[in-house]
Amino acid sequence: MIKAGKSLKLLYPKMLHVTCLAHTMHRVAEELHEKSSSVNSVVSSVKKIFVKAPSRVCAFKMMHPELLLPPEPILTRWRTWILAALYYAENHRTIEEAINMFDEVDSKYIAKAKAAFKMKGLMPSLTFIKAYMSIIPEATLKLESRGMELVEVGATIQGVIQEANSWPGETGKTVKQKLEFVLVRNPGWSAALDLERMLRGESAPSEDFPNYSAQEAASFKHLPLVSVDAERSFSSLKLL
Repeated sequence: MIKAGKSLKLLYPKMLHVTCLAHTMHRVAEELHEKSSSVNSVVSSVKKIFVKAPSRVCAFKMMHPELLLPPEPILTRWRTWILAALYYAENHRTIEEAINMFDEVDSKYIAKAKAAFKMKGLMPSLTFIKAYMSIIPEATLKLESRGMELVEVGATIQGVIQEANSWPGETGKTVKQKLEFVLVRNPGWSAALDLERMLRGESAPSEDFPNYSAQEAASFKHLPLVSVDAERSFSSLKLL
């Protein structure tokens, strides 16, 4: 897509190509997923325990009627894995007790889940995710909203960047670096930031800002910084 954008700028020199910022948040979540192997073991094994197992679903609901079933995240669907990790951060003791009630003879995934809950890295990873990473699904949800103006999207991303400066430890450093790397590779992000500040009436553009007039810059008020509407159109057309 970056190569396509460069080619199109030859035909449309004032075009501004910004890659999807919601997908940027997903890339950050993918980096966290790779660094949280113990959490991933719990999420994937528990998910398989309840798939096509109505008896175990019924047993879980009888034990904990106030609690939703463990989520079934899809790695390619935005927010779902981090939301699953947050679910276990809030309920991991309860879920572990429920899993221990099941017989390992019934499914190999029950044994895997029991072993996953005993992994040493699980508690630190869940604690870190709960303390610092909830902003990722929150920001992604905001970015999925329809009709957001450039200043709203910019404020959302800037909020994540500010939070990233306080992410501690090796995992926090790695995830922050991923966020910075993806934003640096976004070809129109710096220009979009200049436009956002200009729309707020706060500062002049930088030296490498495109040669837009004030009228042209104002027309970027509703600049789409996410591809969510396009993604929704794929789902809608699939139904047809």
